[in-house]
Amino acid sequence: MSNFSQKLWDEIMRQAEMNMTDGTCSMYRTIAIPMKVRQGRYSELKDWEKLLFHDGIRNGNWSKNGIHLKNNNPYNNRRITE
Repeated sequence: MSNFSQKLWDEIMRQAEMNMTDGTCSMYRTIAIPMKVRQGRYSELKDWEKLLFHDGIRNGNWSKNGIHLKNNNPYNNRRITE
């Protein structure tokens, strides 16, 4: 496997392991964790959730207040026509 393929495989395996060990899905990790921070419940987060939240800040997914910076919702600002 090339280096990229190995990194991709490692990421897939990490996601699968997280889903099996803690019972969470990617939606929980990308929506619920920042929402808890917005609600002022940062202290209630588990250690791995705090690390994931800080990774999201570093990657520019959300601000330190839990506000999403990247909005991929196609219905947000424009109308979709088929």
